[in-house]
Amino acid sequence: MKRVLLTGPILTKSGYGEHARLIYRALTDADSRPNIDLYVEPLVWGKTGWLWEDTPERAQIDELIFRTSQYEGDYDVHIHVGILNELQPRAPRTVCVTAGIETTKVPPRWLEVMNEIDKVVVPSMHAKWVFDNTVYKDEAGNKLKNNDENKVSIWPYTVLDQENKEPFELNLDTEFNFLTVAQLSPRKNVEFLLEGFIEEFREDPNIGLVMKLSFSSNSIMDYHITKSRLTNLLSQYGDRQCKIYLLHGDLTENQMMGLYSNEKINGYVTTTHGEGFGLPIFEAVQFDIPVIAPRFSGHLDFLYAESSPDEPRKPKFLGIDVELRHVQPEAQMSGLILRDSMWAYSDPVQFRAHMRDLVENYEKHKKIAVELGEYTKQKYSKQNIFPGMVRDLLGPVTAWDQAIERVELVS
Repeated sequence: MKRVLLTGPILTKSGYGEHARLIYRALTDADSRPNIDLYVEPLVWGKTGWLWEDTPERAQIDELIFRTSQYEGDYDVHIHVGILNELQPRAPRTVCVTAGIETTKVPPRWLEVMNEIDKVVVPSMHAKWVFDNTVYKDEAGNKLKNNDENKVSIWPYTVLDQENKEPFELNLDTEFNFLTVAQLSPRKNVEFLLEGFIEEFREDPNIGLVMKLSFSSNSIMDYHITKSRLTNLLSQYGDRQCKIYLLHGDLTENQMMGLYSNEKINGYVTTTHGEGFGLPIFEAVQFDIPVIAPRFSGHLDFLYAESSPDEPRKPKFLGIDVELRHVQPEAQMSGLILRDSMWAYSDPVQFRAHMRDLVENYEKHKKIAVELGEYTKQKYSKQNIFPGMVRDLLGPVTAWDQAIERVELVS
């Protein structure tokens, strides 16, 4: 039986927290039947908050964390969820699960670490493409790149269990409402989104934009920071008839599902510069919400669908044309988002036109969204994803592993 150590921000309210919990669920899924002895070590992720819900899953994770703190032995497999430059291998087989990068280039250190470990798992074709196509040269002309075309695997998120959704009331005065879920950071490009929405619907009191926002966490202090920043942004646009609604705070997964399924939400909109995957967009798709999004990066994987096995995948969303340009200075981060990397800048005219089109031709776009939702729930079910993901994480099965499994099955 393989002893597997899972490290990552598994208890945080963050994208990497969700990713760590995805890996945990795959490794403990009864149908995938991994023959492992699991250990869990939680990590922090920036200033994001931590889970507070008292659930059976949280109790199981806490039990594994305590068990790991008492363990002094070795591990056979180390699975780290996070970015590569933070990885410290602790087992003969080392895997890094990462959202990858939202731009067009990974840092040099990431490539160095990738070439030293066994596997990198990413959630999208975009993330894999960036890892596979980033190349650096030193003064002697030596190349630093991915040395193994099979090193990077794609394993996406799985769909939510909608049976557990909770009703979520929205006190909205407007007849048609867009939703966006984002952090107030340069990458999410919220200011651009807000400007386009207000300029398009300034004179329309029947159109609203629900913004589920935060700055770094869901604390009371964060609420005041977020509200102040949003108020300052809105003050730049003068009088308007359209409505802006701020939604802030800790919502459980079940409450978020209630938000997505609320009948007052008519469309999901984002003008993000780039996504490793785009989890809120993915969640909106599952609830048949028409999506407006840039034609760049990770979310394109699940915004296209096949009408039949013999036909190519087609876009099932309102795609905004983009221009790839260098990351703006205020968004650059040492060792993460590089000065010479690029990401997407959405076309403002087409963005506004798509919002207007969705309002005026809602039934047409809703029908397409329902088709995409049905396709997504089948393709991204845990039954389709977890078994292959687990095999890829744990590595080759040895004859000894198979013998142990047979003994356990008989007994």
